[in-house]
Amino acid sequence: MNSIMSSHKLVLKAPLSGPLVDLSQVPDPVFSQKMVGDGITIDPINQTLSAPCAGKVIQLHRAGHAVTIESPCGLEILMHIGIDTVSLNGTGFVSKVAIGDMVQCGDALIEFDADYVGTSNLLADSELCVLISEILEKCGLANNEFNIKISNRKLSKGLLEELNIIDQNQQSISLRAIDKLDRVGIEGVRLLLGKGRKDKSGDFTDGAQLEEKQIIKIIEFLNSKDLNQLEQIGCKNKLFEEGINENFGSKFNSFLAL
Repeated sequence: MNSIMSSHKLVLKAPLSGPLVDLSQVPDPVFSQKMVGDGITIDPINQTLSAPCAGKVIQLHRAGHAVTIESPCGLEILMHIGIDTVSLNGTGFVSKVAIGDMVQCGDALIEFDADYVGTSNLLADSELCVLISEILEKCGLANNEFNIKISNRKLSKGLLEELNIIDQNQQSISLRAIDKLDRVGIEGVRLLLGKGRKDKSGDFTDGAQLEEKQIIKIIEFLNSKDLNQLEQIGCKNKLFEEGINENFGSKFNSFLAL
């Protein structure tokens, strides 16, 4: 058995970009105590989980947050995104493969919304904002000389639900388009919500293929500057209303909540 295994050499490519974190520091004993085996942890700076090697997809969790690949030499590689993300019931994840698929190293396995799956606790953002505020004040800036914006997905996700945008792929593309507002502007977002957008280099990014009336409503949301304008959108979605309460209940200017 040992002689057979030693004849195989398997090289694994990192499935995500980002700094490595010691497995013992993961706030989940299932991983930190290696109950499911040894491994590595990556703090991702991208939002696509890729195959670390060629192999077969043998497990794909119904919530879309975990996938297992079996390599040609029989090694099973489990990849899990986030902490307690099973409770999200698939929201924030888009599976790019199915059980039984054969994949090559680098193939996309799961796309995920890092802002949404990273934490559902607004306090995590609030603590960071307090720290940033203290740093800026120590740099000599007065409270009225800076604004701190919190990214709260409840407004944007609630609006998508209200507009009956329920397809996971369309939701993911729409949220990424909204995230690019500062970089591509309103018209760029409008294109990404529709058929797609070609950038200055000539590369074309496929859009969410939304209906024009859906796009108009999202643009209206992005152009809103205060609570009154947000309420005029007429969105009665529960998640959207929770987002309004959280955003405007803070001393920080957390709008826009992308």
